[in-house]
Amino acid sequence: MTKITSYTKEERDLLDRIDRAQQMRLAQDDYIRVTTTEQVTKQKSIEFAKSLLITNMPIEEISLHTGLIEVEIVQLKEMEF
Repeated sequence: MTKITSYTKEERDLLDRIDRAQQMRLAQDDYIRVTTTEQVTKQKSIEFAKSLLITNMPIEEISLHTGLIEVEIVQLKEMEF
C-alpha cells in the first residue's frame, strides 16, 4: 500500500474530494431511505384512518390510534364524504 505522504498535493486534494463526495452520497442515501420510510408510514396511517372513519370512530380516537393530528383526519373525512 502506498503511503499518503508519497502522493503529490494535487493527488491528495483529488483523494480528499473523492472522499467528501462519497460521504455526501452516503448521507444522501440515508436521507432518501429515512424519507421513504416516513412516507410509507404516513401513507399507512392515512389508509388506516380512512378505514376507521368508515366505522364512525371519533376523530380523537383515530388520532390516538394512527398518530395523525386531528386536522389531518378532518381533512380526510371531508375528502372522503
